[in-house]
Amino acid sequence: MNWKNIINLKLLEFRAEKMGESYKSESAPLASEMGAKKLGFHAEILPPGQFSWS
Repeated sequence: MNWKNIINLKLLEFRAEKMGESYKSESAPLASEMGAKKLGFHAEILPPGQFSWS
């Protein structure tokens, strides 16, 4: 197994997600970047005062 366990967040492609006014985030999948096959990892950026639903 060849894991890349350190990833620069600036190199990821984040996509914006919004549901209503209180739920807003940007997320990027990490599992494929890390070489994971059966686990799911992702990174999220939350603006102040917002919530995530994932």
